Amino acid sequence: MYIKCDKLQNLTPCQFYESKEIYLENATKILSLCAEARTIECDIHSNEIRVKYLLTIKAIYQTEDGLVELKEDVSEQTNAIRCSCVNVQGVLIDTIVTGVEYHGLTKIKVRVMLEQKGVMQISGGFSSLEGGELVTKNATLKATTIAPLRGTECVVTSNVSCKHKLGKILTACANICVKNVSQATDIWEIDGEATVYATHLFGGEILGETFLAPFHLELQEEGVSESSKIAHLLKPLSVSIVTTESDDGAEVEVELLLSVGGYYLDSAEVEYPIDAYSKTKEVVLKKADAVVPDSSCCVKVDERFSEVVPFESITDAEEILCISAPYVGASSLSLTPDATIQGIVCLEALLKLDGGALERVVTEVPFSIALREKIECTDNLSLDIKVSNINCRLRYGSAVEVSGNLAITIEGYTEKVISYLEDVEELGERIKNDSVISVYLVGEGETLFDCAKALRSDEEELLQLNPDLSLPLKAGDKVLLYHPL
Repeated sequence: MYIKCDKLQNLTPCQFYESKEIYLENATKILSLCAEARTIECDIHSNEIRVKYLLTIKAIYQTEDGLVELKEDVSEQTNAIRCSCVNVQGVLIDTIVTGVEYHGLTKIKVRVMLEQKGVMQISGGFSSLEGGELVTKNATLKATTIAPLRGTECVVTSNVSCKHKLGKILTACANICVKNVSQATDIWEIDGEATVYATHLFGGEILGETFLAPFHLELQEEGVSESSKIAHLLKPLSVSIVTTESDDGAEVEVELLLSVGGYYLDSAEVEYPIDAYSKTKEVVLKKADAVVPDSSCCVKVDERFSEVVPFESITDAEEILCISAPYVGASSLSLTPDATIQGIVCLEALLKLDGGALERVVTEVPFSIALREKIECTDNLSLDIKVSNINCRLRYGSAVEVSGNLAITIEGYTEKVISYLEDVEELGERIKNDSVISVYLVGEGETLFDCAKALRSDEEELLQLNPDLSLPLKAGDKVLLYHPL
């Protein structure tokens, strides 16, 4: 009897750099430089996972004749993550940009800091003893099976109102926050919210707008039931914005192309033997240990952060024209003495200085959050942070006050070691006990099964012969077995 116990194991995050050269024709000033990345494909090998990803670098710059131009560089890249891939059946890996640096003006050298993290589907289980003629004592285990969701792409739209008129859209990107996932039969639904960051050209000036675009998805997946637990990855592939002018500003239709992937987990109570005996034969039992997933936990919290960050060399900023989509450049989770999350929120801002000059700045906002929720799990913990509702305002022309929301998800599980019967060896026929009456004195912690094993009977027979016996047994109880003359 094979008992399947799959598990999702976190992949150790992999940080690395990607360098690119980009030519900006007649550029005199770079106003914005940002990057996006998304995973395309993963190949599993014996000692590494090769991740193919799409890297997009976007540069907004001024030319010699005063025009504002946009340059996009899109390329496919591959990174190898070294790890043991024993029993790995599949992976779910996200590629994230955690920083961008550049040097030069017309022929610029860009260095993008990236991180790849995710989960691996580990196929596991153990083969236990078949009952046959044996009388077995069983324990119960919640066994898990894991299957991949069918990867799909879908389009969602959301209509929002803007208080300002919008011009030509230069760039648009989004951070996705999943609010709720539910399923019934093979239909599962996702409620989420996209924070869209748009940069547009209006009246010859670069400006930025942020939209909160709620969305609802309904997907069909064979094999998913109401009791399934879904581990998903929702990634924006593209953002399209259509605007219509109104009396108060503009009506905006946001269209998101989303990639949906992941796994669904099903659990079932199964029994496995931990002890056995034969009424007629002498047997030797062979036991073994197995490591199986135990309890799991998922903690979701929304936290507010706020910080005033000084500019390094700017003292005369007059206005923030636009900001880029923020990202968490570094984060960590500490459980001792209390659960604490620390990290840095990074974003790019375009400032208008006194006199009209434009200046690009990269702002890093540190945060430290003490969680009120207790984290029950201590193994295989993963930390995911999404940033939304960013607000920025100038302070005295030399600093910026940044505030926003952090949607934090912490997942993990604990493991336990179980002992089970793996095999049995028969030594021959058991010598028959010819005693008319046998008496068994119950020891500390023993059960009726232990009595039946010692007396070479079974629990049903002992209950019939001992009608006054009360369960559970106590140390010192006497159990009688009568043999017919």
